[in-house]
Order: sequence, then structure tokens, then C-alpha cells
Amino acid sequence: MKNVETKMSKIAMAVIALLVVTVFSYGQSEVQIPAKMDNTLYEDASGELSNGAGQSFFVGRTNQTENSIRRGLIAFDISGNIPANAVIQDVMLTLSMSKTSSGAEDIMLHRVLAEWGEGTSDASGNEGSGTAATTSDATWTYRMYNTELWDTQGGDFALTSSATLSVDNAGSYTWGSTQQMVDDVQGWLDNPSENFGWILVGNESSSRTSKRFDSHEHPTASSRPVLSVTYTTVRETAVIDRFSEDAGNLFVRDDTNGLPGPNEPIDFDMAPFITKGLGPNGEFISYYNFDVQPTVPAPIYVLFREGEDAPVAGQMNIIDVVPGDEGYNDFWH
Repeated sequence: MKNVETKMSKIAMAVIALLVVTVFSYGQSEVQIPAKMDNTLYEDASGELSNGAGQSFFVGRTNQTENSIRRGLIAFDISGNIPANAVIQDVMLTLSMSKTSSGAEDIMLHRVLAEWGEGTSDASGNEGSGTAATTSDATWTYRMYNTELWDTQGGDFALTSSATLSVDNAGSYTWGSTQQMVDDVQGWLDNPSENFGWILVGNESSSRTSKRFDSHEHPTASSRPVLSVTYTTVRETAVIDRFSEDAGNLFVRDDTNGLPGPNEPIDFDMAPFITKGLGPNGEFISYYNFDVQPTVPAPIYVLFREGEDAPVAGQMNIIDVVPGDEGYNDFWH
């Protein structure tokens, strides 16, 4: 019986490990998010110009004698691509710059503070002059043409930039990761109704500094804007209550029996889980008095590396049921 008791003790300790160990599980993931909207704000006091459906958006200043400033708007669907409980770790914005009228210029990202739109306007040619705005287009004066005005002409945005990058010749450019970009995306994830994206602002103190970037409507997929986000998720720990009315039969907690509470340690080597009695030959024995359970053991799972026969060392068992779930059992297969 000693050997039997030893084996049972090992089983009991395994059950204890299942019932009381609670671990926060962290998983790191990276997602590539395409732009949801982009547009250009063309300096124009009347607010009649836009390029919502164009293949490009512009940043900086053209060589025009007036109305030469260009600012690019861009937004991404954060909550639709990242779990709500995610913690943002890194953020990088990659754009393809396809035409320039200047040398290296700093281009800054600023968080937009109000909702704006992308209509069906589609400028011709180089697209640098824009075209007539359509319903819901963002323009220099309207954030939603022609019903909702910006508080400030040229867009409402945070004064502090989220990132700055020097852009020179045509090619691919990546902003970030910066802490402010991470904070921006985390804020948009936590509060989707405040996700208005970024505005790109270039050198507006001199003429002929403009840069043309490919939009999300560009026919070449590899040239379209991409937001790369690395995040971790915290999977909530299951509440395991072995002695609830749902999980227990012989042992159900009440105000007097002192059975352990949810997620509290369980010592199966103490009463009432140890019962003394007589063995087949009249000898005194102690045996484990487990609760009434189904006769089919519950499955547990372990991970194997591809091509290997032994489980990965040091891993915890993976279970898909806890006490109270249909199919749970104190004994495992």
C-alpha cells in the first residue's frame, strides 16, 4: 500500500499544480496594417480642393507664389487589427516617396485631433494642385466637406510631433518607433473614437520643399502606406474554484466547512481528502477521498518541437477545461 500511496501522492501533487498555479501568459505579435484613409490638405482659403481618391498625397511647399502649402493626412484601423487588451511595444510608419522638388527635408508626424474624411475627388496629372472636393473630403478649411470645419485652417493637430524623419530622394522611408508614436497607437486602441490618425507636416518656411507620397489607392501594392505594430497580449487567468456548486459533488464549500476558496492552494494530503480505513486483510490504510468525477479522464496537452519525440522541457501542461466545465476530471490522460 505504501507504493500505492506514493503514486497517489504524486497524482495529488499534479492535481494541486493544476488547480493553484495561475500565470499571466504573454504573447508578442506583429501586424502590418494598411492605411484606411489618406488625403492632402491644399492651402486654399475657400476650402474647395482635395484629392481623396488620388494615388498620391503631398507634404511641404510648392513653388507657387501663393497657396503653396501641402499637408498629408493618414489614418489606420487600429482596433480592427489589434486585440483590445494589447500593450503596444513598437510602431513604425513606412511610406513610399515617389517625387520631390527639393533635397533632404524634415517631415513630422502630428496626431490629428478631429475627425476628417476621404471623398471621391481624384486629381489628374501629377495631382499636386488637387481637384474639386467632394462630399466628406478633407480640405484646408473643412475636415468634412462642406459641413464640418476645422477649428484651425490647415488642420487641428497636436503641437508636439510624434516623430520626425529626413526625407531626401525618392524611395521608401520609415518613421519610428518613437515613444510618442507608441502612445498614439495605444490611445487609439484604447479609445477608437479618438483615432483620427496623423498629419504629415514638412518644411513650410521655404518654397519648393514638397514631397509626393504614394497613397493607399496606389496601383502598386508594395508602394502603399503600411503601419507596422508590435504588441503583447496578456491572457486573463482562469478563475478555478474546485469547491463551487458547479464543480463539487462531495466537497462543496459552505460557511462552515472551510474548504479553500477560488484559486487558493489545495492540500490533498490533509482531511477531508484523506480517509482512514481497513484494507483487504484488515490492515489500517489511508486513501485519497477525491470528489465524484466522470470515469473518462480529462485530456492534457504538451508541445513537441517538429521532428522530436520528447515534449519541450520545462513547459506547463495545457488544459482546455477547469473545475466546473463539462468534461473536467481530477485525473488526466
